[in-house]
Amino acid sequence: MKSSQAFMEGPEGDSFLLTKEVIKEQRRGCNDFKRISRYLGECKQPDSPYAYFVCFCGFLCILIAIGCSYSYGLLFPVLLHEFKEGKAKTAWVGSLAYACGSLFGPVVGLLCDRFNHRTVGIAGGIISTMALLATSQAPNLTLMYFTFGVAFGFGNCCIFFVVLTIMPKYFIKRRSLATGLVLMGCGGGLIVMSPIIQALLTVSSWRITFIAMAGMLFVTCILSCSFDSKIGDNDKDSTDQDKKPNKLCPTLDFSYLRNKQFVIHLIGSITCFCGITVPLVHMAEYCQERGIDANRASMMYFWNGIVTVILRALTGSVCDRNKLYPRLIMQVAVFVAGATTILTTLTQSYTELLTCFVAYAVADGAIVTSMNILALAALSPKQRSQGFGFFHFCIAFALAVGPPFGGFLADFSGSYSLTFYVAGAFHVLAGCILLLSYCVSSPNVAQEHSKELSPHEQCLIVDVVTVL
Repeated sequence: MKSSQAFMEGPEGDSFLLTKEVIKEQRRGCNDFKRISRYLGECKQPDSPYAYFVCFCGFLCILIAIGCSYSYGLLFPVLLHEFKEGKAKTAWVGSLAYACGSLFGPVVGLLCDRFNHRTVGIAGGIISTMALLATSQAPNLTLMYFTFGVAFGFGNCCIFFVVLTIMPKYFIKRRSLATGLVLMGCGGGLIVMSPIIQALLTVSSWRITFIAMAGMLFVTCILSCSFDSKIGDNDKDSTDQDKKPNKLCPTLDFSYLRNKQFVIHLIGSITCFCGITVPLVHMAEYCQERGIDANRASMMYFWNGIVTVILRALTGSVCDRNKLYPRLIMQVAVFVAGATTILTTLTQSYTELLTCFVAYAVADGAIVTSMNILALAALSPKQRSQGFGFFHFCIAFALAVGPPFGGFLADFSGSYSLTFYVAGAFHVLAGCILLLSYCVSSPNVAQEHSKELSPHEQCLIVDVVTVL
């Protein structure tokens, strides 16, 4: 004992005590780090405040990306007079952007499974930014087909699908509401982007306008940094997937095609989207043909965007109350969209035309939100990335054909009356197809969706069932 005490009292004993204090400080620091990590993990639980922050970032991403795409209707007359091509050829530029925003859905789904939502979202923002910069220097429409139509559309597809597929990871109780909130960005884009783009076109050229749009698209790269796929109980699943060796890409899964409800919903949505973007693309040119100036036409897009934003949030909130509401809302909205599109040709004044366009926005807001809710609800968590991507992949063909076909009908007939009649007929036909969903049984994916519940919620369910 004496020798040990002497050892402790010497210079070496001082170093021993110092080492012991360092070890204590390190342990204390490790405990603090564990507490911080545990706190951050709790913040990233589903339906937490951080989840609503991610929802807000997703809303802004869609607002910017889809807003730039949907505002092509304001650029359409400028490009039509700049390159002096026909309405059908000029409409193909915006139509390809709409279509590619969904066409690459399966590819983006595979990328999200292979990498993560954050990486794909940032990459999509960079691609869209570079595509708009290239479009600003395009000498003809042919190059725009690739820069704005394909490249910009692919970047938007990455942003759009990342936002919609990350929401189910962050929300369980308010999933439909979260979907409606982020889809508000589509209508919000018309509210925010339409006046900005019209002002830029007024004070500068269309090339400067595309450069300014590229600067706004770059903001989505920063917002996408908040998308973390590893939240709550999904951390273990994500870690296990990352540890699987020698898999360059996930296995393709087409099991969702055996789901009759999903197939009927897919066919009805394809038919609906053959005409849903026709008014958005051709309304500005239709206004000019009727003697309505560009500023008043821009205000029509502004009010259309406001109503769309309100309806998408309201639809998401209503759909959370009953699982039958999304189907009913979409069917009614599709018939309303068809009626208002046909009535557009019968208007005699600017006020009547604005009323029809706003009524169309009511239906459009309800259609888009309920359509995505129904598609996501029909898919199990394992099928969601690829199945939802395939869903929008099929819709992309309708988006690609609709506006150019409408422009062709306008060139062929000499007016837009036939164009709006055909677009309205597509909506009515889609409503009839969706009625077939009542003739087949609903898919049983409850067992798959139950895996998304936390262990605590599953224990509560087991306790309730045991008591009953």
